[in-house]
Amino acid sequence: MESKPIRLTDIKSFPSTYWYLIVMLTCFYSSVIPFVSNATKFFQDRYGFSKTDASYINGAVYDVSLLAPILGKILEKLNCHGIVGMVACLLTTPVYLTLAYLSKVPPLAMSICIGVTFNCNAIILWQVMMSMVPPTSYGTAAGLASSSMGIGMGLSALTVGTILGNEEELIILWQVMMSMVPPTSYGTAAGLASSSMGIGMGLSALTVGTILGNEEETDVDVRLQKYRYMLLLFACLSAVSFLSAVFMNVSDIRSECNINRRLRKSKSSSDKAGSETDPLISDNNSVNR
Repeated sequence: MESKPIRLTDIKSFPSTYWYLIVMLTCFYSSVIPFVSNATKFFQDRYGFSKTDASYINGAVYDVSLLAPILGKILEKLNCHGIVGMVACLLTTPVYLTLAYLSKVPPLAMSICIGVTFNCNAIILWQVMMSMVPPTSYGTAAGLASSSMGIGMGLSALTVGTILGNEEELIILWQVMMSMVPPTSYGTAAGLASSSMGIGMGLSALTVGTILGNEEETDVDVRLQKYRYMLLLFACLSAVSFLSAVFMNVSDIRSECNINRRLRKSKSSSDKAGSETDPLISDNNSVNR
C-alpha cells in the first residue's frame, strides 16, 4: 500500500485541540529530553554522587518504561487521555523546581516522577493525535508533530548549551543526527517524522557548536547556579505545556470529548437526564405524540 503524499491543505482541517496538543508535547519533550541529557553531571555536582550512581539515578527516567504495560492498562481504564496528559505536565513542573532549590529531596524520587509523566505522555501521544484528525491526514499530522517536537528540542538544547556549555555533547549529537537521516524510500509520514527529528538534533548540535570556545567551569557553585537556570527553563516549559493542555481539554470538552471519552459518557447521560426533566422538552414531546 503506497503512502499518500503530504497535502498542506489538510492542515486547515485540523481542529484547535490538535494544535494545543502540538504545543503541549513540544514544550514537554523540550524539557524532559535535554534534562536527561544533562542530569548525570548535575547529580554529580549537586549531590556528590559518583558518575556510576548518578547514571543509575538518571536512568530511572527510562527504567519506568518497564511499567508501561501497567500504565497503559490504567490509562485505558481511566479513558481520559487529555486530562491525564494535563496532570502529567502539571506534576513535572514542581519536580524541576524541587531539584533547583531543595537539595534534601531524594533525586531518585524526582527521576521516577519524571519517568512516570514521560511514559504517560508517550503512551497517549499517538492515540490522542489520531483521534483528532481524519485517517487520510494521519501522515501529515504525525509528521508535523514530530517536526515540531524535534525543532522544540533543538531550540531547548540551544538554550541549555548556551547556559552550561558542554563540549562532549557536540560529537554525540552530530553522530545521532547523521544516524537519523531517513532513506528516500521511506513512506511520507515516516520520512517526514525522521527527517524532522534529524533537524531537531542538528539544531541541538549547532547550539553546542556555538559554545565550543567556552571552557568548562571548574567552580562547583557557578556550575550549580547554571544548572538552576537550566531547571528554571525546564519548569517554564512544563508550565507552558500545562497551560496548553488546559486549553486542549477545554476545547475538547466543549466539542465531542474525543480525547476524554469517559466525560463524553457522563455528558451524554446528563444531557439525557436534563431532557427528561425539562418541562419544555416534555411538553414538546407530548404535543408531538
